[in-house]
Amino acid sequence: GITVNTQFTARRLRELGVDAPIFYVPNGVDRQRFAEVAETDLNALKARLSLMDSVVVYVGSMSLISHAVDLLLEAFVYVRRRLPTAKLVLVGGGEDFSALKKYAARLGLNDSVVFVGRVEPYQVPAYYAIGDVSVDPVRDTPGMQARSPLKVIESLVCGVPVVTSDVGDRGVQLAEGGGLLVPPADAASLGDALVTVLENEELRCHLSLESTNVGARYYWDELVKDFVRVYQLGV
Repeated sequence: GITVNTQFTARRLRELGVDAPIFYVPNGVDRQRFAEVAETDLNALKARLSLMDSVVVYVGSMSLISHAVDLLLEAFVYVRRRLPTAKLVLVGGGEDFSALKKYAARLGLNDSVVFVGRVEPYQVPAYYAIGDVSVDPVRDTPGMQARSPLKVIESLVCGVPVVTSDVGDRGVQLAEGGGLLVPPADAASLGDALVTVLENEELRCHLSLESTNVGARYYWDELVKDFVRVYQLGV
């Protein structure tokens, strides 16, 4: 038996003629590490980052070869036109960190984008939790199709709605709710979806509840049951 963490890999193995049973087991998170963050800690983090209004959070690499953070910055131009006080919090480091800061400045986003840089893994849940919505900006490339996006799962587990595109397994992850899907590589649509979530409190609360429910299946202590099925085959 074979386990794969993406539908892309499962399809590719079948195309290559693999006839063994294939089990799809997506990426997951540790339940203890993603336990609920204390309200006092969240308030302290918001104060340190000077966050007072609508907050969009991105957690991931600042590497343009694998993450379309430039697309996100372009989308946030649309967000700022409609919500002038909104803030975009970018968490992560990478080889394009400095280039992205310069690009944000060229787009006139200096006052609305917070470049946090790298953080310790234990701090990640708090950064998701300060957001009203998280975002996974993507273009439809083979790399994006083949990846199991952990940032979507982490956001769901934290109960934070996520906006992304139906590329790779993202549509599967959000099939039962928890976020909005937009066309890939479309900055205007991405910006509009972020504004929709930020402006509509009722929708945001509904998506947040869905996120928590959907995210519950992505803890490793639940996913391990899917791995066990391979051993139950007797192969």
